[in-house]
Amino acid sequence: MLVSIPIRVLLHPATCTWKEKSETRVVLDPTSGHSRRVRVQVEGFLASERKSPAVGYSDAWSVREQFFNLSTKAELLAFLQQVGRFAPQSAGEEWWELETLWTWKRVLRETLTHSPARWKTLKLMGGWEQADLVERALNDATTMPIRFRWQDALYFAVIEARDAVTAMIATIYIDHLRKAKFRFCARHDCGKAFELTSKHKRIYCDFYCAHLESLRRLRKGIRRRNRQVGKR
Repeated sequence: MLVSIPIRVLLHPATCTWKEKSETRVVLDPTSGHSRRVRVQVEGFLASERKSPAVGYSDAWSVREQFFNLSTKAELLAFLQQVGRFAPQSAGEEWWELETLWTWKRVLRETLTHSPARWKTLKLMGGWEQADLVERALNDATTMPIRFRWQDALYFAVIEARDAVTAMIATIYIDHLRKAKFRFCARHDCGKAFELTSKHKRIYCDFYCAHLESLRRLRKGIRRRNRQVGKR
């Protein structure tokens, strides 16, 4: 029997405090042909989980959209303060390398735009130091319990996550189940995800981005012609 029912994915965040914290690491020096090791400062964030209960819920699709739209370290820190625990790791204090957090954008982009049947062939986990965490997050999202709620004449199913990555992956699974197709805006300073609702080959998320890119190409062409005229 096929049943259609509204479904919500909610993030009920663990209460965390995030702050910037660099760590010193010993790495192979690429300038020496990897013949010696050097100490480098690695940027990152330290998360300290508090025992006080989290307040409120966040819509996981909104969380996903916010994450995809992040572009600066300050925006990322504000996002982390909002969502609490980032991924399904052990509770307590943990340090995240900045580059690792940004890598999750690539992982989630790949999972959103490719079928789950192809995820393991996309080399999402190959050569990445947190491959086991990616695997765990993908599995956790498939085992989350579904609850059913009724509000007067309204009914819907609810999936509740306790960390941002699991919540976002759950939305990606559901989008694949409903056969939704997504692309990312071709404007390099936008990159917003948008759903393809027709066979029209869109490469920009909205008219504004398409118009802006058109103006940029026009201005670039004008500058090129002016340079060519100046050389004559």
